[in-house]
Order: sequence, then C-alpha cells, then structure tokens
Amino acid sequence: MNSLYVIDHNSDYKDVFDLEFYEGEDHDWQQALLSGLPSDGVFTMSLVHDQDPDSRHILFDRVAYNDLFVEPESATERSPEAQPNDKPKSMTAAEKQRFESLVLDWPL
Repeated sequence: MNSLYVIDHNSDYKDVFDLEFYEGEDHDWQQALLSGLPSDGVFTMSLVHDQDPDSRHILFDRVAYNDLFVEPESATERSPEAQPNDKPKSMTAAEKQRFESLVLDWPL
C-alpha cells in the first residue's frame, strides 16, 4: 500500500493521504482524494510505500496550488450566448437511431 505525503512550504501544513489502487484493462493506477490544502500553498508531494518509509519518490517539488489544481483558462471560458434565431435542430430518423444506439452501447 502506498500513501501520498503532502507538505506546504508556505505554512505548517502537512498531511498524508491514502491511495486507492485500481486495476484497468490496459493499465493499473492509484488515486487519492485531496482535501484541505491551503489555496496559497506551495507543495511537495511524495509517494511513499507504507512498509518502507525510505522509499520516498517525489512527484511534485515546490509546485503552487494554482499550478496543480486550477483548470486552464480555456476550460473556463464561457460559451457564446444563444442568438434569438438559434433553435434546436431536429434530428433525422437516421441521426436519432444512431444517437440511441450510442447511448445504449455506453459502458457502465
């Protein structure tokens, strides 16, 4: 089992987060739910094997909160507002059938 150690260089904040292991078809991965980090922090995040504290592997070294967690500006741009002439376009029978088949084939 691995843990994620987080240290803030701008404050006394330190925390350890449990990593959850997932097995995928093509690859395996681990993830942690991070919470409570100071938004003005500069962090070092390290991966540590619980059975071997000397196994520390630095993932991020002195990285600002905004560089880790804030979405790029392009992702937060507002979509253009609808114009009065814009009306929803109706689907043809073929488009509707294709849409329904895509929805039904969606893996859960």
